Amino acid sequence: MNEPNDNIENFRQKIIEFVSFEDISKPLNFLIRELPKKACLLIIGGALRNLIIKQIYGNAPPTHDIDMLISGLGKEFSIKKILNREKYKNTDFGGIRWYPKNSAYSFDLSLLDNFLPIEKFQLEPDINNLLATIDFNVNALIFEVKNNHFYENSAINGIKEKIIGFNAQKTYDKGFLAYRLLLIRHKIGFYPSREAFRFLRSGVDLDMMLWIKKTLESKVGKELCEIIIADYDRICLYKNYDDYKKKEKLPEYLKHFSVTDQEIDGYE
Repeated sequence: MNEPNDNIENFRQKIIEFVSFEDISKPLNFLIRELPKKACLLIIGGALRNLIIKQIYGNAPPTHDIDMLISGLGKEFSIKKILNREKYKNTDFGGIRWYPKNSAYSFDLSLLDNFLPIEKFQLEPDINNLLATIDFNVNALIFEVKNNHFYENSAINGIKEKIIGFNAQKTYDKGFLAYRLLLIRHKIGFYPSREAFRFLRSGVDLDMMLWIKKTLESKVGKELCEIIIADYDRICLYKNYDDYKKKEKLPEYLKHFSVTDQEIDGYE
């Protein structure tokens, strides 16, 4: 976990401003009010990543949902019982997608105890283990809502370098890892790290790719699936990473970025 510094403090203040917007603060205050006092609310991943991208480059992919984990309640607590008058639907892996009234955002809510890597590897459900088990560097971001604490693990460097690298040391499913890598790359347009490039070229077999295609079609539709798979196919055409980095073009929105690309390798 990175030591606090002025740079991280600046991002923490921007996150505090972000969660103070009424579309976010009202749902968060609802959760704080309705959940047991011992509950700890953690925002992780994509919304924080996009906010930092925006702060660094002045432009970022849009944020439509906020991923949250709730700790301190154990595995058996039912989030649904506080949402009985709210609009929501079940998501994969036992989570809830909540649509608060009059908010532009949906909230994906899960229990930290049921977070797949924490559960599979029987880890203590705490922030350190969560930070260490988020799959990719650019998503290794946590904001603890009640106390405004911010944690990251090389995510800011990865965003500055426009590199999607592995963060977790263990993986529970290689196919799911490849699926998420391709999906995140489509969302933010960054380069895969050297290690991630090699994984896509040599670690994805035919059965895995058939599963990825089927999953993408069900999640994002056939058109976007074809775009993402074409990106994968293009990556696989390159024999080495340096040639890939030299010839691959970043998406249009990244052309507005002011930070120079760096040849450094650095979970929605």
